[in-house]
Formats: sequence, structure tokens, C-alpha cells
Amino acid sequence: MRSGPAVSAAGTGTAPPARTLLLFIVVVLCWGTGWLPIRYQVDEAPPEVTLFWRFAAADMLLWAIVWWRGAEWRYSPSIHVRLALMGMSMFGINYLIMYNAAYAAPTGMLAVIFSTASLYGFALDAIFFGRRAGPRALTGVLLGLAGLVIVFLPQVTGATFNAAMAYGFGLAILATAMFAIGSSFAAATQKQGVSVRGSTAWACLYGCLAMALIVLVRGDSFAIPLKTTYLVALGWHIVVATAIAFSAYVALVGAAGIGRAAYTTVVFPVIALVLSTMFEGLQWSAVTVLGVTLIAIGNILVLRRESPLKRIAPQS
Repeated sequence: MRSGPAVSAAGTGTAPPARTLLLFIVVVLCWGTGWLPIRYQVDEAPPEVTLFWRFAAADMLLWAIVWWRGAEWRYSPSIHVRLALMGMSMFGINYLIMYNAAYAAPTGMLAVIFSTASLYGFALDAIFFGRRAGPRALTGVLLGLAGLVIVFLPQVTGATFNAAMAYGFGLAILATAMFAIGSSFAAATQKQGVSVRGSTAWACLYGCLAMALIVLVRGDSFAIPLKTTYLVALGWHIVVATAIAFSAYVALVGAAGIGRAAYTTVVFPVIALVLSTMFEGLQWSAVTVLGVTLIAIGNILVLRRESPLKRIAPQS
């Protein structure tokens, strides 16, 4: 029987610094390299079909880990409600929206927009935890929003108006909000002593079922192309960007708190931008650099505040 979450007291951290750093690096590398493969999928099959197979295969790996490690996986109906909401927001709808955004926008820029998840987390803290905003956090939010506007504005004003790009950026912002909500469910669930591995496996399953339902409602075929680039990209997403990344991220939330875990969103866009520049021909400008820099600074200012969840030690 589990006695509940182990919450660290001041000065007595429950997660070794080396383990926390390793989790951080794993998440950054997995997510940083996970954006470019979207480019090789969206033009080959409907996003919901790709995501169904991505989550179905990844979830098999996650359940194998659950059974191998003997992690707890039986939960009450009330916990399953949270896991379903976590799955649909972190694994399902969030990704479906972001894949649709990739039809029009470079994946590197989508990663930058996704990095503003910490700004949404700031708002969720105020709503769910009643936290008052300090001047540093407010400054960070304003800088982050200013950076978003600077990156976004050239696509919707003047002679460079690009309706498709603007639509893609808008979808990416919505997808980021969905992910932030899912992160809150993940943190709250771990706070109740729920197994990291078990909760992640269930959440991924619920996200997979949501994608299957959308495929059926839309009348799409579950068949996928056997093109090499598509299969390699899908395989990378299944193993690295889903099974490994989300297990590490949820564990990082438990080890360091949702606020500190969100620092990954400041770092991994750098990897995504480099890959997007190399393989998608992402064009840089002074305006783009300024916007990305403001977003990064804003994230850092917001994330430097103390997490309301403290540290929650993973139970398995």
C-alpha cells in the first residue's frame, strides 16, 4: 500500500540533483528533436490517424514498463476522470491541433510558441492555487506576450500577410494552452500519490482512444503510408518523443515541481529551431530573433518564482 506522496521539506529534497538534471536533459533532447518529424507526417496521412498509431504504439511501451517495474495502475473512478482529462489535453487534442498547425508554419516556430506554456501555467496557478502575481512574474508574462506578438505580427500585417501562417500560429497557441492544462492535471494527480508510470500509461491510452474516435467520426482509414521517411518519423515519435519524453517529463514534474520542470520549454526550442533552419529552410530576421529572445526571457522570469506544488516525489 502507498502512504501518499512524499513532499520535501525545506532543505531536504527527495530527488537527487543528478537524477533531476538527467531527467531535464532527456526531456529537452527528446522534445527538441521531436518537432521536425512532424513535417514528414502531416502531408502523408491525416493527423488523427498518425496520432492514433503514435499513441497506440507508445502506450504499449508504457504499459510494458508499468508491468516490468510493478508500478501501481489500479485507480479509483475519480482518478480516472483526471487521467482522461490529462490524456486528452496532453496526448490527444493538444497534439491534433499542433499537427494541423504544422501544415502552415515551420516546426521550429511552433516549438517557440509551445515554449510559452509557462505563461499559461502562471495563469493556471492564479486560478487553481489562488497565487498572487509578483512584479517579476508579471514582467515575465508581459515580455513573453510581447515576444509572441512580435513573432506573430509580420504574418498578419502589411504586404507580408500570410493567412495560412497566421492560422497555424493561432492553432499553436491554442494547443499550448491545452498542454498547460494537462500539466496541471499531471501535477495534481501526482500530488495524490498516483504512480508516475501508471498515470502516464493511462493518460496515453485515453489520448489514443480520443484519436480513434475522431478517426471513426471523420470516416478516415486507419491505414498509414509505408513511405520510409514517414515510418522513421513515426518511429522516432513513438519511442523518443512520446514514450521516453513523457515518462521523463512527468517524473521531472514530480521530482522538481511543475514550475521547474517547465524550464524544459525554454531550452528545447533552441534544438527545434536549429533543425528547422537546417531542414525546413526557416528564415531568420532581426524581428524573429527579438521575439524569440523576449519569449525566452519572459519564460525565465515567470519560472523563477517558487512552485506552489513544492516537490512531489514519484511513487514508482
